[in-house]
Amino acid sequence: MRSVAMPWKTNPVIYEINTRLWLKDLSAKYRRPVDLETVPSGEMERFAANGIDAVWLMGVWTRSSEGVKIARLAPGLKEEFRRALGNPDKEDIGASPYAILSYEVDRELGGKQALAVFRAGLHAFDIRLILDFVPNHMAVDTPLLSTNPDLFLHDALFSADSDDYFKQKVRGKTYTFAHGRDPYFPGWTDTVQVDYSKEATRVFMADLMGRAASMCDGFRCDMAQLDTPDVFEKTWGKVFDKKETFWKPAIRKVKSGRTDFLFIAEVYWGLEWELQQEGFDLTYDKTLYDRLRYSTPDDVRGHLRADISYQDKLIRFIENHDEERAPRAFHDKASVAALLSATVPGATLFHEGQFEGRSIRIPVQLTRRPVEPVDHEIRDFYGFLLKEIADSIYHNGDWRLLEVSSAGGDTYHNIVAYQWTMERKIKIIAVNLEDRTSRGYVWPLLRLEKNEHILYDQITKREFRYDASVLNTDGLYVELEQYKAHIFDVSEIEESGYQDSVLK
Repeated sequence: MRSVAMPWKTNPVIYEINTRLWLKDLSAKYRRPVDLETVPSGEMERFAANGIDAVWLMGVWTRSSEGVKIARLAPGLKEEFRRALGNPDKEDIGASPYAILSYEVDRELGGKQALAVFRAGLHAFDIRLILDFVPNHMAVDTPLLSTNPDLFLHDALFSADSDDYFKQKVRGKTYTFAHGRDPYFPGWTDTVQVDYSKEATRVFMADLMGRAASMCDGFRCDMAQLDTPDVFEKTWGKVFDKKETFWKPAIRKVKSGRTDFLFIAEVYWGLEWELQQEGFDLTYDKTLYDRLRYSTPDDVRGHLRADISYQDKLIRFIENHDEERAPRAFHDKASVAALLSATVPGATLFHEGQFEGRSIRIPVQLTRRPVEPVDHEIRDFYGFLLKEIADSIYHNGDWRLLEVSSAGGDTYHNIVAYQWTMERKIKIIAVNLEDRTSRGYVWPLLRLEKNEHILYDQITKREFRYDASVLNTDGLYVELEQYKAHIFDVSEIEESGYQDSVLK
């Protein structure tokens, strides 16, 4: 298998796939069993045609048999399963892919060799492979619990009467282990907590991560903030036995032999910058998601004022397996939220089914999903968006946030605008994030030297001519209907005369 040695593209496009369900869908599509080794090359061609730079296969590692039993009995999950499938059968419920038994590729998916063949198929189209690494915990029935119990958090003072703990006998000795959890929620009862306060555990987990890294080109690290010293102490009251973190030396060790290996942190609670300093190449941007969904355009604009060196390391999304599907989460705002998140600096994460407008969120334990009709309007929109963000200006250009001032009234607050430049290319993007027509002047634009310019809107396919002196002095007047956007390509023209148009 050839190695992908070139650096990752700036602002890569990443596509998350639910591996088991995708392979099941492919088996139905091609009317034959499909595992990772036998995925038709046409599927890779489709990824490449959509401008996908990396595929994140969610859920390839060996899952827990005990986790299946727990998922089928968990009262808190029953309503989620019902919302997705109505009345699921017992066989529709499996183990969570985040309760990992071992970092071996599940045999049901074809095993390690099948994954290697799939990865080689991606590489043939210059597409990388991302897999999950779940540092905080492992499956409650992992063999490591018997062979190396001190890797996991246990204490005689833990109460086995609490759902956060469980008793287990190992080589004749009874331990009370902790389930994995974060400090704000009860424990995940299908998991056992890794004890990062011990140097020996941190070394073991770094070695485990290094071995798993040989099978892919990057990791999406689950709940990465849980294993920082401050959060671990807050959750468990235990202090690391040396003044060193887990992530920085572990990442450094992997990258010492794989400089092009990508680390993505799923991280929350305002700890994104801290994880970037630990060595992560990209960190989740849940803040942008939340502000687009729940907050005001001013709050979105405020978030985009962050330093560009920070923003370049964010991964933007409006969907992933943990969140509601975009049509239900954002309603009429879904398209403009997707457009903004994909055209600001940072990586873009898309979710399997997002391009087709799927609206049912599938819990990760389910082994079946309902058939949903394709929403052709949404599919056409993403066809446009994917083609647009393939433009090199979004990967090699310079970005800056623009100001919007009043054109009468206060609706200008609803517009977020920004500009990309690369050599002689200029793009100006303006989005209306509210449910009413909004207008304003966008400024300060990059100084335009020529007398006359054409602004061609890639969305409406309309062309406008503007005198440079008007743009340089007054800014660009825009008027946008609810949840609409402009993407202007700016080009110089030589003819005299201009048309000062209202841009709608």
